[in-house]
Amino acid sequence: MVLLDLTLPDSTGFKTLSNFLEKVPNIPVIVLTGINNEIVGNQAIKAGAQDFLVKGQFDGKLLGRAIRYSVQRFKTHLKLEDVATELAISKKRYLEAQEMAHFGNWEVDLVSNEMKWTAEVYNIFGFQPNSLQPTLSGYLSYVLLEDKAAVEEVFEQAAKDGKTHKMEHRIVVEGTNIKYLALQAKVNFEEINGKIILVGVVQDITERKLSEQLIIE
Repeated sequence: MVLLDLTLPDSTGFKTLSNFLEKVPNIPVIVLTGINNEIVGNQAIKAGAQDFLVKGQFDGKLLGRAIRYSVQRFKTHLKLEDVATELAISKKRYLEAQEMAHFGNWEVDLVSNEMKWTAEVYNIFGFQPNSLQPTLSGYLSYVLLEDKAAVEEVFEQAAKDGKTHKMEHRIVVEGTNIKYLALQAKVNFEEINGKIILVGVVQDITERKLSEQLIIE
């Protein structure tokens, strides 16, 4: 733990704090300031300090409490950083697995009709990730005309009964190429935000379907 005065012979203000944190980011800091101002204290915490104390206005009890709080807060912050790192690694591995399996997931806001695609869904449809704002009607526009009614029925039934619906259908990519997709859809109620969304997965099974056709022939 470091008790850091913001006013030093060679440094003053929040530059003192930022310089220290840049060099020693792994040690918790309590800022000492001569200004009894909540704004200054809050700015110090936003800048990376764990707490602040006004010089001449604290005793041993208050100092002890500030130290205990700051150490605990710093440990919690480190744990959250570790969790965030682990989640980022897990997400990266998950997306890599999707890419290898030509498999992606999506969701639809049933109120706005807007969709969210993972990177591999964009790849399946022949787009760069995040190059457009997908919608359910946009998805259906790529479905081969002969399959469109059945795909619409799957989406409608999934939105109504809460069951998982599966089917295979074809899409037209880049105007001429036909791909075979395995589609799954299910409605999901998110208690946190009260949203009802349609979630699902889609997998490019073109190679499998072509192999099956070759076997038949």
